[in-house]
Amino acid sequence: IDKNTISNNNGGISAYVKQGEILTITNNTLSGNTLSGGTLIRGDGTGITISGNEITGNSFNGTTIINSYSGTITNNTITDNTQSGSYPRGISGQGTITNNTISNNTLNTAIQSGGTAIISGNAITGNNISYYGISLSGSGQGGTVNGNTITNNGNASGIYISGNDINALYSPVIRDNTITGNRYGIYTNSYATPRVSGNNIYGSTSYDYYNNTVYEQDAKGNYWGVDVTAEMNAGGNPKNISKIYDFFDNNTRGMVNYARWLSEPSPDGVPDETPVTGTVNFTDSS
Repeated sequence: IDKNTISNNNGGISAYVKQGEILTITNNTLSGNTLSGGTLIRGDGTGITISGNEITGNSFNGTTIINSYSGTITNNTITDNTQSGSYPRGISGQGTITNNTISNNTLNTAIQSGGTAIISGNAITGNNISYYGISLSGSGQGGTVNGNTITNNGNASGIYISGNDINALYSPVIRDNTITGNRYGIYTNSYATPRVSGNNIYGSTSYDYYNNTVYEQDAKGNYWGVDVTAEMNAGGNPKNISKIYDFFDNNTRGMVNYARWLSEPSPDGVPDETPVTGTVNFTDSS
């Protein structure tokens, strides 16, 4: 399905492929459509690729703009769309989601995913988002979220991670992202223990990292902005950091381990290597 123009309609593109079949939805332009419920572009099946589509100036009520449970969603542009109703989303899928631009939209969530998805190189900027820039849920090892830019998205948590199995903590890799100017930077919930490193996380209107779990969070080797870095450099770590919500704010929550913080934004910053001194007491057990 290639190079079509779909405008001023109450619908979009929907396709399904069986296991082993291949379908591409590419280079289409969808503008000025009004859709109530459903999906503007939907492709189900592992052989689906949704790529190079331009989706702009549409009005939705309770709609997912692009939905592909296990396919590839890449190089799409989603701009200047307005959504209302129940849980409107930009992209939903658990396959590979890369190099999409989502900007100047009104949304509940820009990218909803989870499991072992790969989410890389997306730009989520300047949206009016009620909940999440990227929302992840799942259990076990998890996928990878890397190289995304998530900035200035209103009330959003930049990246939200929630685990759903106490016996298989959800631990996706979150690395090399820039997450700035949102309400929260990273927000963890339930059984989530992500591995967070090499990110630029600062300028949030609330907390840069909000740990709403009982588990310690591995957030070593990130850049936290000028003011928070100065707090960390002042010594006495670990301690209560103004833009990190964890055990020091609520002793029923786990600590956020922010050690080896970067001196400058990633990738140029170098980790703090401040030595730790102390006293070791040996006891003769005989």
